[in-house]
Order: sequence, then C-alpha cells, then structure tokens
Amino acid sequence: MPRDAENNRSDFAVARRDLDPILNSCSKRTLQRVFRDVGEEALLASTSGQAMLPLADYFRILKALTIELHDETVNLSSRHLMPGATGYIVGSLSSCDTLYEAMKMIATSYNMLHGGAYNHVEQRDGCIVYIVDDKHFPYRLDDDLYIHFTLECVLIFLHCMLVSITSDALFSHLKKVYTKRDRGHSVSRHMDFWTVPIRYHSGAYTLIYDASAADLPVDVAPGLTPSSQEIYDDVVRTVEAMSSLDQQQHDIVCQVEKAIGKKMFNQADTARYLGCSVATLRRRLHEKNSSYRAISKATLNKTALRLLAQGFHTSEIAEQLGFSDFRSFTRAFKTWNGLTPKQYSQMTKPVDTND
Repeated sequence: MPRDAENNRSDFAVARRDLDPILNSCSKRTLQRVFRDVGEEALLASTSGQAMLPLADYFRILKALTIELHDETVNLSSRHLMPGATGYIVGSLSSCDTLYEAMKMIATSYNMLHGGAYNHVEQRDGCIVYIVDDKHFPYRLDDDLYIHFTLECVLIFLHCMLVSITSDALFSHLKKVYTKRDRGHSVSRHMDFWTVPIRYHSGAYTLIYDASAADLPVDVAPGLTPSSQEIYDDVVRTVEAMSSLDQQQHDIVCQVEKAIGKKMFNQADTARYLGCSVATLRRRLHEKNSSYRAISKATLNKTALRLLAQGFHTSEIAEQLGFSDFRSFTRAFKTWNGLTPKQYSQMTKPVDTND
C-alpha cells in the first residue's frame, strides 16, 4: 500500500520530482501498470513534487520498468542493457573467492556491457574503493539533478548487491560514500540509507570499504544464474531491513541525533526534517530533560572522536560537521574535550610494540 511520507518520516524516501524524468520517458499505460503493481497509484497521480515514496518502492518500480522497457538502465543510457544482464554478472561471480575479486569482475563486466571504462576498483590508503566515473557516459537525458539522484541510487543498489553475495557484515566495513552532487540539492531522503560520512562535490560516485573487506568470502552458487528480478528483490529486502531498523529509533532524542548526523546543523532544519515546528521540537526535548544544543554538542563530539580515530584530517572533519573552517572546529573540540584534535590524536595513537 502507498505510504504517506508525513506518517513515515523515518523511511528512506524518494521525492516525486526525482522520478519525473522516468515518468516523462515512459508511456502513460506503462506507468499506470507499473505503479498499480507496486501500489503507488496515488504518487503517480500526485501533482506535488515533494510527495514521497519509500526507497524500497523506488527499487520495485525500477524492477518493473526494466521488464516493461526491456532495458536495465531504465532509459538512463543511450546504450540499453537487456534484462538479465545483471543476473548474468552475479552468476559469473561464483568463480570468485573474495569480495575484492568479485568487485573487480563486476566493474569489468559492466564496463564491457556499457561500452566504456566507467567502473574501476582500487586498493589504496588501507581501503578498497569502487569508483563509478561517469564523465563520458552516454546519458540520454541532460539533467544533472536526475543523474546525481540516479547514480546515488546506483551506489545503494551496488552496495546491497555486494551484501547479498557476502553478508550483512559488509555494512560494518563501509567507511565513506562519495557523490558528485553539491550538498543540499536533494528533496529526497534516499541518502539517509547511509550510516557513514558522505562527501559531496566529489569527482566520482564512490564506495569506500576498509581493507579487511577485500578478503570477505563470496557466496554465489556455481551453475546458477539469478534473474535480475531476483537481484532487485534482494536489494528491496536489504533496504526494507535497514528502514525497519531506522524506524525503531523512534525516541525524539534519537531522531534529533540522527538528523544532526545527516547534516541538519541547526534547530530549524532539524524540526523541518522531523515534520514539526521548532516550538514543538523544543517542548518534546524538554519533556526528555534535554535540549537541541546539548544533543548537538554530544553528537558532533562523538562523530569528531570517531572520525579522528579513523584517521580523518582535521579540515575534512570540520567540513563533515558543518564548521566554517578547521579553526572553528578546533576551538569547539578543545571546549568539548580540553584538548585540540591534534593532541587527542597523539594521545590515542596506538603504541608500536615492535620496537
């Protein structure tokens, strides 16, 4: 059944306006059939660009459209991919022993199908990195916002696909996500799917995992080629599992902490994100013997400590946490902890026991 975003604020969600390029490229009859099957007829008829549907339903719509359009890119590329292409790629991964081998095969296979070197995998700085570089990709549409949205969802699809051939443990190995979009241009809440830092205005769309993920074993049955529809079903299940976990964080303090983690760095933005007024937010926090300022301080400090432990540079952490520059962040960090970020890093640096 369709779900109203106002009643499901914690769902990872997609805005109607981000679907418009898809809607405009398909026949009315095709869309009616697809949206009816998914249960989102109301969204199809909506005239509000900010009307929302759950991220899982977005992938259900893509699943149906790949069949209707006979194209796994769903009219994104001028070079169509026949249905079954992704299933063939996943089936071939049974020859891989580790995730790193599988990631390289996935990149090579998609490059062959798309006719260009758009995907590549690297090992660098203690990480394995899957990069989607679309500078010369043959897009059918000249719409930057739509391309950003779609490629961000491609990263979600890719991560879920990698989870399906390894295990849920892969979530703990993910360190960062990069997107080419400028910060703040999206009405959709699809990026809420990620629980790791997101770098905006990057040169490519990227998933970064710690190096230990490279040796995760791959579990793909030899001789069996899953259909692309089965792969979409796996993606939908993973997204819904994450959404269900997200909805369990119903306490207002948890919701505010999450909003701040999603870069809602002032009280008005957080209230808007949670679908209430600033006055209501203050009242609800007061009932929990808390305040936005206290939660913000604690959340930002916790994130700063975690990023420092992961080896992030001070200027990069300052950007992630919404500070105007690294000096402002350094002053705040010293107020919170009595130490500068550099002093904290030196104190917590592991001792070399090999001397």
